Amino acid sequence: MSIFPKNFGIPLEKVPPMPSMLSAFPPAMSAEECQWVSRMRNHRLFQHHAEHSSDFDLLRWALAYRGDVEVAIRKYRRHLRVRQLLRLDDIEQLGDEDGIDEGAELYAPMEIVGTMSSTDGRILLLERSGQFELDVMMKHIRTSAFMLNRFRLMERVLKAVHASERASGQPQSAVLLMDLEGMCLQANLVVFISGPYRIMWGTLIEQYPQLISSILLLNAPTFINVLWSACVSFIGDDY
Repeated sequence: MSIFPKNFGIPLEKVPPMPSMLSAFPPAMSAEECQWVSRMRNHRLFQHHAEHSSDFDLLRWALAYRGDVEVAIRKYRRHLRVRQLLRLDDIEQLGDEDGIDEGAELYAPMEIVGTMSSTDGRILLLERSGQFELDVMMKHIRTSAFMLNRFRLMERVLKAVHASERASGQPQSAVLLMDLEGMCLQANLVVFISGPYRIMWGTLIEQYPQLISSILLLNAPTFINVLWSACVSFIGDDY
């Protein structure tokens, strides 16, 4: 079953299986990027993963660390250990009884919308930030149950990106659209953003580097500069 809405974007079930590696470097990659990927794949510490070591996957790790293959390979291997520890390969089979907060979508709504357009294979991820229930989130965001919910969502984003890459033959990414409609400047808002919210996104960005390539704001309030100042410390210069 496709994770996309009906008639929206690329039906996942119609996309051919993803090869563990490409037979030749795609033209979308520069000569330097091809070299980075080749060095990672041939590194003595490289560890193959059937679903997460395609050329485009390795390229994301290399780009995240500016072509420093030694750092990229260590971070990649650490991610594979995290995958095993959190059972990310089987996370769709997990639920409340396994420690996932199934109610997080209600007090912290976030969803995959689909591909950007018929000609743009990037995946649109919508975070309804303005509808966050801050008091509830402050209680749950630091728990492993909430984080497992967000990891599951990022796994779904990654699968959608993989599907788009298979269909297009090009590296793809996700665009994060933050809808701030309804957000009020509460006393604990900046504390929340610069504290637990920063930790959440910092963790996800570290484990899924370069997966989100752009961040767009919708319905920004008049106090957006206050929020942005609290965010710049953890989203980096790439956005």
